[in-house]
Amino acid sequence: MENQLPAFLGFRNELIDIYTSDPAGFWEISMSRFLDYFSKPEMLLKRSKNVLRMTTLLSGLEKDASAVIFAFDQRWGTDISGWKSNRKQYLQDAFPVFAMLAIWMHDHHLNDLLEEYDQVLIAGVYAVVGYSILDDNLDSNNPNPVELLTAQLLLAEYERMCYEIFGSGESLRKAFHQIRLLFIESEIREKKSRWKRSPYQEGRAIDLGTKGLNAVAPFILCLEKAGKADETGRYIEIFLLIGAVIQMLDDWNDLEDDLTIGHYAYITLGVEQIAKKQKSELLKMIRNEGSIRSSYQECHRLLSDARILLAEVDDPIVMKLLEVTEKRMEGFYHKTFGQYV
Repeated sequence: MENQLPAFLGFRNELIDIYTSDPAGFWEISMSRFLDYFSKPEMLLKRSKNVLRMTTLLSGLEKDASAVIFAFDQRWGTDISGWKSNRKQYLQDAFPVFAMLAIWMHDHHLNDLLEEYDQVLIAGVYAVVGYSILDDNLDSNNPNPVELLTAQLLLAEYERMCYEIFGSGESLRKAFHQIRLLFIESEIREKKSRWKRSPYQEGRAIDLGTKGLNAVAPFILCLEKAGKADETGRYIEIFLLIGAVIQMLDDWNDLEDDLTIGHYAYITLGVEQIAKKQKSELLKMIRNEGSIRSSYQECHRLLSDARILLAEVDDPIVMKLLEVTEKRMEGFYHKTFGQYV
C-alpha cells in the first residue's frame, strides 16, 4: 500500500524544503488551520509560492489518509469511510501536528525516523481515526459495538506500528502506557459524571489535557532516540498544559451540545444540581462574566506554567505550538467574549 501513497512518501522532503527556505513563513502557513492567516492579503502576496506548496502538500495528505482507511476497510470488511463517527475534522486538525513533528525530528537529527515518516503518517491516521470513532461512540446514548471494536482494532494497529517505528525501550513503553492510562481514566471519570456533575476539580484545569495527549504521543515516543528520555515527565506535563487550554476552548464551543447529552466540563464547575436545571438556565449561569474571565485567566496560567517548563527543556519547536495555542486562545476569547476579557 505504501507505494500508492505519494503524498506520504514525499511529505518529509517537501516539508523540510519549505521550512529551511522560509522558517517564519512555514509556521504561519502550517498552523493556518488554527489561525486566521489566510485571510490576510499581505500573507498571500509575501509567501504565495509556499502557500501553494503547503496547500498542495496538505491536500495530498488528506487524499492518502483516505486511501489508508479504504485499504483498512478492504482488509477488515468495515465501512469506516461512511461512518459519521469518522470525523474528518480530526484528521484536518492533526495534519499541522504531523508537520511540526517532522520538523522536530529534523532539528533533532532523527534521520532514521524521517526515513520512515510515511509509516509515522500511516500510524497517525490509525490513531486519529480510531480515537475519533471511539470518542463519538463513548459520547453517544446508543454506541455502536461494531464501531467500538473497530476503533480498538485501529488503535491496536497504531500501537504495533509505533513500537516498530520508535522502538520498545523501557522508558518508551512506560510513557506509552501512561498516555493511555491518563486517557482511559479521564474518560471513565467523564462518563461516570454524566447528568450529575463536572468530572473536574477546581484548580486542576491541567486535567483537561489528558484527552488530547494522544495527539502528541509521537513527540513523547521520540524522546528516547533524541537523548531526552530523562525529560519525559516534563514533556508530558507541557503537553497536558497546552492541551488543557485547547480543550477549554473546545468546551466553550461545544457547551450547548454537551449539555444536551449531560456532559459537563471544567467550565461548569460551581453550578449545583446541574441535571435538574433547564439548558437555557444552565447556559445563563455558565456564560457569565465571572466564569468567562476566570477560565480566560486559567488559560493564561496554564500557558505560563508550560512556558517555564519549555525554558527548562529548551525546545523552540514545541514553543511554537505554545505560541500558536496562545494566539488561538486570545483570538477565541476576544472574538467570543470580547466585553468580558
